[in-house]
Amino acid sequence: MVEVRHSSHIWSQDDSGETRDAFCERIAIWYDRIIAEFSGKRILVVSHGGVFRALNKHVQGISYEDAFHGTKNLVNAEVAEVPAYVRGNPLDRFIIGEMETLIGKTTDALDAYDLQRGARAITEFMDDLTNWYVRRSRRRFWESGMSDDKRAAYETLHRVLVDLTRVMAPFCPFVSESVYRALTGKESVHLENYPIFERTWVSQSLRSDMKKTKDLVTLGLALR
Repeated sequence: MVEVRHSSHIWSQDDSGETRDAFCERIAIWYDRIIAEFSGKRILVVSHGGVFRALNKHVQGISYEDAFHGTKNLVNAEVAEVPAYVRGNPLDRFIIGEMETLIGKTTDALDAYDLQRGARAITEFMDDLTNWYVRRSRRRFWESGMSDDKRAAYETLHRVLVDLTRVMAPFCPFVSESVYRALTGKESVHLENYPIFERTWVSQSLRSDMKKTKDLVTLGLALR
């Protein structure tokens, strides 16, 4: 067990508390040390939401405003999966955020017994995954050797595909079963829990930037 304190005096108007930047730096140093010390193990972090926002800032490489003010309604006792490496590439952060957004959309659709809305959301995500993430990451996948960026690309794609099979299980039970077993070696996707929407990984500013980029690419292709 490792204690990560979130001071009640943080960012106070006087000089008695820890500054915002110092707090974020402390959490980043703690994260890197824990990952190095317990490499390959599952780590449970129980803490105030502010710690997870600081973690999100470090791991996702996003701005302070995005991490602390862009994540709405982060509640107590919320579970979030933190990767064992810093996602430096915006494409990785984008597709993870879109995967989490898909989980939220399909969960809402299934709760409302609206399978058509859920299936439409899956189709839209798969277009982003294949025609945007995979296509734009081809050089990373084909890079010689095993750099940190190449490893991050493969780990991100694997995580997304596993989560996608869990999302698709109620819609495409046989296809999702086959792909899930091939990716994980586990018995069945239908024995797994439905994934939980982790809003901490969704960056609205990154989604907006990516939309602008995709629009520019679309316009460029149209001109050609």
